[in-house]
Amino acid sequence: MMNEVLIRNAFKRFMIKMTLNNLMVFSGPVVNGIVISRYLGTDAMAAYQIVLPLVFVVMMFSQIISLGVQNNCAKSLGAGREEDAREYYSAAIVFALPLSLLLVFAVFEWADVIVALLGANGVAANLAFDAAEYLKGFSFGIPLLMILPMQIAVFFLEGRAKCAIRAILAQTAVNIVGAFANAIYFEGGMFGMGLLMTVCYFVSFCIMAEGIRESCIRFVLRPLRRRWILPVLRIGLPSAIDRFYKSTQMFVINRVLLLVAPGAAIAAFADINALNNVFNPIVMGLSATTLTMAGVFTGEHDKNSLDALLRIAIKYSLVATLPVALFTTLAAPQIIGLFVTEEGEAFNAAVRALSIYIWYLPLRAVNNVLQKYYLGINAMKMTYLTSLLDNFLFVCLLSAALGYCFGADGKSPPRTYLQFPKLTTARKRHIAQVMKFAAR
Repeated sequence: MMNEVLIRNAFKRFMIKMTLNNLMVFSGPVVNGIVISRYLGTDAMAAYQIVLPLVFVVMMFSQIISLGVQNNCAKSLGAGREEDAREYYSAAIVFALPLSLLLVFAVFEWADVIVALLGANGVAANLAFDAAEYLKGFSFGIPLLMILPMQIAVFFLEGRAKCAIRAILAQTAVNIVGAFANAIYFEGGMFGMGLLMTVCYFVSFCIMAEGIRESCIRFVLRPLRRRWILPVLRIGLPSAIDRFYKSTQMFVINRVLLLVAPGAAIAAFADINALNNVFNPIVMGLSATTLTMAGVFTGEHDKNSLDALLRIAIKYSLVATLPVALFTTLAAPQIIGLFVTEEGEAFNAAVRALSIYIWYLPLRAVNNVLQKYYLGINAMKMTYLTSLLDNFLFVCLLSAALGYCFGADGKSPPRTYLQFPKLTTARKRHIAQVMKFAAR
């Protein structure tokens, strides 16, 4: 067993690296949200929100590959089987590339149909053009989006974080400069914003290319074999379901807002989701660290270290997120002011929503850590259960019920978002049950 102090120090170092890495990755989408809201208008921001469920579906496939490879490679390296790690990595690439090309064709060719299905029809038909244009530009980057997260995880496993960080810094810089240039100088609209994401992924891949050639976990061209791809999918699938629930959650809330509120409410919700690109990296850093370390200790059959890891992960989940929640509550008007002026129709709704929503973050962090811990130790039933309750059932049911009863027009407190205090109570009960299971 590793000394608990060593586990804590390793957890903290890896968590900080992963969180900073994710913050760099997601700072671009935050800037995208600010640029779209400020320069392209409320309708463009609402259109951006409409297409997010589909973007999450693409990220779902990417996450299957990334987390499946990360976990299986961690176990293989922990057991001293470097050749197996190469096989998992190679099988994942052979699986991902044809799938991503099919997605490129489908998204580009049927963008108009897709946005109509996502809600850009009827009273929201004015959002259809911007939504379809964004998807067409975004579609070209899907193959790289499928591969890059996996490669970043491999670099971190090999202790070569600098290779990943250089690529991410370049991607972020291109994203930030490109977003403003597209809106102000090139006037590329939503197609330009989508195409910008493709350019960013390509820049990141080019910078990573040298590090990929020097990697010990590298691609070997072989026919796709079930022996290597099935373990990747088996580990990645719970995360895919997690993203599927998130996509469904986003779709349901979008539909509720379209039914009961004006377009400004969709734009306000989009502002909150853009800010999630700041909050999510903290949760992702905690959960990715938990998953990786749980995979290593599981490969070593070290139960005592796993017990220590769970305690440390839950503690740091609260330590990392509670100060963020407090600061965000106090600074909500200033934060939303980055996206929309005080005179904007979405401002008041977004401020009140953010002040309530942010207290969802600490419990979300704990839930995600528990999900990734159970995933790392192959406790699939608990992984599926926590993902279902956390990402789908509570949010969708309460959003639909409260949205129908109270509406969310931005003139009174946006009650669709008042699901979160009630959700917090439900989560406390859920987490208590999960902790009892963990104790057993």
